[in-house]
Amino acid sequence: MPESAAQRAYPVRLRAVVTYFDPVNGFLFVQDRSDGVFVEMNGDEKASMRAGDDVEVTGVTSAGFAPDVAKPRIRILGHARLPAPKTASFESADLGSEDCRWIELGGVVQHVAQRTGDALLTLAWGRNTYKAHVLAPAASLMHLVDAEVNLQGVCGALFNGKRQILGTQMFVPGMACIRVVRAPSAEPFATSPMRIADLLRFSRARNAPNMTHLVRLCGAVTYANRSGPTWVRDASGGIMIQDRAHSD
Repeated sequence: MPESAAQRAYPVRLRAVVTYFDPVNGFLFVQDRSDGVFVEMNGDEKASMRAGDDVEVTGVTSAGFAPDVAKPRIRILGHARLPAPKTASFESADLGSEDCRWIELGGVVQHVAQRTGDALLTLAWGRNTYKAHVLAPAASLMHLVDAEVNLQGVCGALFNGKRQILGTQMFVPGMACIRVVRAPSAEPFATSPMRIADLLRFSRARNAPNMTHLVRLCGAVTYANRSGPTWVRDASGGIMIQDRAHSD
């Protein structure tokens, strides 16, 4: 539906499966056999749902980044299975092509943070990074740092007020939707330190793990800034550590 048509508040009625519901932050995504859509929750709708619920949604069309459903009334019909996820490339997700759809996306977990209502993972995909909202306590996800994972969740576009795409994010309904492909090292400090000059350098033997995984460096701090970056140097070269909070 074009944006101009969605803005006319046409009445809609959908039967679909809940793919993500965050009652704290008011996020609801549903999907049927044709596609997924974002539902704009409001204070009047107090339905208690979980991922996999079969629901009937009535409301009106609205235009966000893509057409969505506003002023919803929701009736829970039962509990169904979540749809089979589409295996997506980072490129298609980052272009907004998978917005609101239930997909599977991979990456290496670099950081875990607690937010109000969910945990926020930072993941690397090659040279790119993206965020994933997970409905689980951050403490229960800390063991995933440096793990290679596949996430099943809803893809959401990051965009500005002009509806221009800024990036992508994932909405994951729980830990059951996270599959570990490669576990992190049990003893990261037991690995041999890398030379700073070897970071990001191609190697068939390493398969370039330092592109996304944790690395161990040894060097002298040449400048430290508690509110900003820190510089470290070894015999081969120097490097800037952008975020000391992640390395402390």
